[in-house]
Amino acid sequence: MKTRNRWQPSKIRSGSVYIAVLMTTLLVCTMAMTSICTTQAAANRLNRNRNLVRLKLGAHNALNIALARINSARDWRGRFPHRESISLPSVSSAQIQFELRDADGTIDNDDRDPVDIIASARFEDATYAITASLVPDGKPLASLEHCLAAESTINVQSNGSWNCNPSIAANQSINCFGSSLCSTCYSPSVIGNIHGPQEPLAEPVVMPNRRVTEYYERLGTALPPVPIVGAKQIWGALLSPRVNSLGGTTNPLGIYVIDCEGYGLSISNSRFQCTLVIKNCGGSVTIGPQVLWEPASLNLPALLADSDVQLQIDSTRVLEMGRSYNPPDFPYHKQSNHDVFDQFPAQLRGAVVIFGNCNFGSSRGGTRVIGSVLAQSFSGTTNINCTSEPRLSLDPPLGMRSFDCVRIAPFSLRRYRLGAL
Repeated sequence: MKTRNRWQPSKIRSGSVYIAVLMTTLLVCTMAMTSICTTQAAANRLNRNRNLVRLKLGAHNALNIALARINSARDWRGRFPHRESISLPSVSSAQIQFELRDADGTIDNDDRDPVDIIASARFEDATYAITASLVPDGKPLASLEHCLAAESTINVQSNGSWNCNPSIAANQSINCFGSSLCSTCYSPSVIGNIHGPQEPLAEPVVMPNRRVTEYYERLGTALPPVPIVGAKQIWGALLSPRVNSLGGTTNPLGIYVIDCEGYGLSISNSRFQCTLVIKNCGGSVTIGPQVLWEPASLNLPALLADSDVQLQIDSTRVLEMGRSYNPPDFPYHKQSNHDVFDQFPAQLRGAVVIFGNCNFGSSRGGTRVIGSVLAQSFSGTTNINCTSEPRLSLDPPLGMRSFDCVRIAPFSLRRYRLGAL
């Protein structure tokens, strides 16, 4: 009988071998398909990223082209109606366009109205859009050349002596009864005891649009509620880019917002180096008698108020009330200390915008203002000393230029979700 060599492979293979080969083949195929899918997914992601870059580039190009078109057309408010899409030349095969929007639905009814812009790009079935607020960037408002500028009237009442250098202006009239006014007066009607030239108003007094406060609210830090004793009261406070004694966080630009919630507001015995936005004031805002107030920078306003304001700043001295008013984080003329025996001049400096009447109320030494106060009207019975700040008319605060040219408001540029507005 012939014996088979034990090392000779068997010619009869079991089914398990075929199964093993089949599973191995299947595994190899699966790995190959996985690799193909992974490569395809990576290619799709790369393509999507390229398309997103293309769309972002197109949207930003649309924004820049739109700004160039607006700034080259003095009649841009009539040329680009509210919500009308304006097509632009394609960029990198992407279709681009822009449209302007006004809160009241009509762009050309008020040259001071702020405008929002939406710029978008479309490629294949994808769209990307950005939006921003446009602020005026034309010539500075002529109102800033005067230390007092009124949309309607200026009335100097009895016992008041006003020294305003170099000039004041009012669209309707300047009246001085039983008092004296030393200034160059620009108005169609000037009546009373005036010591100084009387000139016609070459250019009407123009106030910034009320929505200018929205820009500063967006940049500002909201202050916590303040005590209410008949009216909200701020007393013995320090505010600056690095100091906030009223609580909450500081604002690096020195811009703070206070919501009066329908109450009046009183500010006294305080030192501010900030922009303060006062809104929802149900009564009037009273400032004084001892207040030293200036903006953190001259191209920022000191005060924006949506109500009547009583300026009663005593031009003598501000005394420290239980705390140092020039601590290390808030020096005065580069000098700081921790004692409470210093004295500071009481005055208001910078640009002040009052969407109401500004009344110079009683104060012992007379109110001292260095800068420009823009208001709907002025009145008062006390002495005041006002001196304009020439730099304000050269480099005015945000929103205090004409809309001949525009630029993007700081920190307003953001992605726009379709259907968001």
